[in-house]
Amino acid sequence: MLKKLVVLVMILSVAVTVQAELLNNTSFEDNGGGGSHPWWWGGTDDLGAQNWMDGEVFQAHSGEWLAAVMHWSGTGTGNFYQDNIAVSENTDYVYTMWAKRDGSAWVGTYNMTVEWYGGANLLGESTLDITAGITDTEWNQFSLDATSMAGSDNACVMIEFVDVGTDWTNGCGKFDDASFAEVPEPATMALLGLGGLALLRRKRS
Repeated sequence: MLKKLVVLVMILSVAVTVQAELLNNTSFEDNGGGGSHPWWWGGTDDLGAQNWMDGEVFQAHSGEWLAAVMHWSGTGTGNFYQDNIAVSENTDYVYTMWAKRDGSAWVGTYNMTVEWYGGANLLGESTLDITAGITDTEWNQFSLDATSMAGSDNACVMIEFVDVGTDWTNGCGKFDDASFAEVPEPATMALLGLGGLALLRRKRS
């Protein structure tokens, strides 16, 4: 019985460890070159979501590429995103992203946002303002814990820039290593804990 329990816990451990990533091109390494949108990610032109090579100014958190979200001039808002991501209703998800910025004057707001849809109908959204935590000295990771709306079957995961109505030219937010995945259910975590106790008991005996 103990042997069967240990095997079950090992299987569950693997399931949690390799929990399905729901985004594509999470590190923005797949793209059409500098100045292009990352593959799989959409974006609005007024925001200027682009890829830039790892270098002295635009240095990626990992790999050689990042998404540099440029605001060219004047005022405006926009986002870059992945949409039509299959989700289940009333389910917990976690959305993470690493972010940094350049040294220019900081104007406007950056939000991590998940929009929940039932078919083509927007049901609601979960959002986190990460502006204050983005620095020009180091990469920081941000995390949005969100529960899908009742009736949700797909989602749009985005970085959203909201201008405050002032002229901000060539400001740049830099983003890398995104993730969006379902949170393991408490019952699964409880089984893992039970398995850990069983392993400890076996070692002692």
